Amino acid sequence: MRILLADSHETTRRAVEAAVQTRPSWSVCGIASSAKDAVALAAFLVPDVVLVDIGLPRRSTAELVPELRRLLSAAAVIALSTYESGALAHEFMRRGASGYLLKPDIGVHLTAAIERGLGRPTHPAGAHAEAAAHITAREREVLALLAAGHRNKEVAQMLGISRKTVETHRARIMSKLDLHSMSALVRYAIRHHLIEA
Repeated sequence: MRILLADSHETTRRAVEAAVQTRPSWSVCGIASSAKDAVALAAFLVPDVVLVDIGLPRRSTAELVPELRRLLSAAAVIALSTYESGALAHEFMRRGASGYLLKPDIGVHLTAAIERGLGRPTHPAGAHAEAAAHITAREREVLALLAAGHRNKEVAQMLGISRKTVETHRARIMSKLDLHSMSALVRYAIRHHLIEA
């Protein structure tokens, strides 16, 4: 597994390299500090995975992701961010990103994010489908609104319920579906047509 990292922050580079070292067959094949370098290295190295900081300088990463997808049709392109945002996760996945990973979670969730991005589910599909059957209609409404980028307070106002109730629904949804981040919620909502990709 050859991974290209496009990120200008030393701490992120160290975190990715440390996580990759736990997998003997994985390696960081290149590091880019700008969008221009990311495109050039992607074309030259043809990596299996590209990890892209959404804050890369001198160009919108929202434009960079589709370009990388066109260049590397078989690769997983995963957006890295310091912000947990359903709206951002939805936007990047709509533009072709395979995942949206928070930088503080790299050490714990990078491997799973890459596996999912490459279409290698970490949980049996049947078990996941069975869990999904236990999601209530109200939970589906909450999930759809959160995945579309609305904050807890906004969801509460839209559904006429308290913010605490929204937080409870969110916790139950994530527990039932074994999801652990907003990007995972967005992926689930898109896959099950609860929101538009």
